[in-house]
Amino acid sequence: MKWKHSRRYFELQFVYGIKMHAIILAGGKGTRLLPLTEELPKPLIPVAGMPMVAHVMNALIEAGVTDLTFAVSWDTYMPIKACFSHKYKDIVINYSIEDYPLGSAGAIGKACELNRPTQSFFVVNADVITSSSLADMRSVHDSLNTPDPLVSILLHESEMTGDFGIVELGTGRKVQKFLEKPASGTTSSKMINAGIWIFSERVIDRLPTDNFARVEETLFPDLVKDEGGLVGITDDGAYWADLGTPEALLAGARYMRHSTKPLIHESAVIEVDAEISNSEIGAGTTVSSSTIISNSLIWDSVTVGSNAKIYDSIIGNNVIIDENARISRAVIGPYAQVSAEFYVRDRAMKSEKRNRN
Repeated sequence: MKWKHSRRYFELQFVYGIKMHAIILAGGKGTRLLPLTEELPKPLIPVAGMPMVAHVMNALIEAGVTDLTFAVSWDTYMPIKACFSHKYKDIVINYSIEDYPLGSAGAIGKACELNRPTQSFFVVNADVITSSSLADMRSVHDSLNTPDPLVSILLHESEMTGDFGIVELGTGRKVQKFLEKPASGTTSSKMINAGIWIFSERVIDRLPTDNFARVEETLFPDLVKDEGGLVGITDDGAYWADLGTPEALLAGARYMRHSTKPLIHESAVIEVDAEISNSEIGAGTTVSSSTIISNSLIWDSVTVGSNAKIYDSIIGNNVIIDENARISRAVIGPYAQVSAEFYVRDRAMKSEKRNRN
């Protein structure tokens, strides 16, 4: 079924010359993932062997997207451009740069000002992953009865609703209420905003381009008042995650690997008696003898000394972990050093300066 929908959109592109556009919101500071995001923007954090945002981009391509705009800040612009430049798997990439934070509504409005879509288009947050087919979502959006919805929202059912917008659905997928991070007990609905949307081109003029505003607090509640203006499309139990915290990042990477076997970069050097399970080891990393690494993400150019033990942790680039160190449920920032015999547990260790002579 997924292939059928994807084929339909590729036919629209190549036979009829219809392009599909998408905007990826990638201007956030990633504060919940500090110190990992001090130098590396959150969208570029490695997840299952590729930048986090590449999973989003692949899903959009599968849905037939041919034209992509990154909505970025000056902090995220250069690293993302250095990674992807202006093309990725035959899709054209543009960059809409915010001089100051604009929020989701302002970022979308500014991106549309740079490259205005002429038909419905995807808007996706850079830090979400899903197994739900975006091609199927687009097919449902296109099949809805007239008048056409101005925005369709992908919905995910979750017991953990406190940090997300919650939707109450009525008949015909119509959203009756959109509640942004409501207080506990406000609603019994467990349908959360999954951060993946389809906008009609007719809604563009309702978006600001030079001031801060969030669609979750302005546009979406306003569209609820419009008959059929905001609709919800459920993901039917698909996997979904917001990778904005270390715990979610570990869980999301574990899911995206689709295996409990470790993912080890070909340039990593691993001693034969090292025990590595359910983890990722980045490029240029060395792991010494008698080391145990479990359910962890070890980034590039990390040095792990002998008999070190690492559990449920994320280790940034160029970290040095001395022999016999113990690390559990921790986040170690780039260029930090964990001394021999030292025990790091349930904490974040800040990055250190690069001057190691």
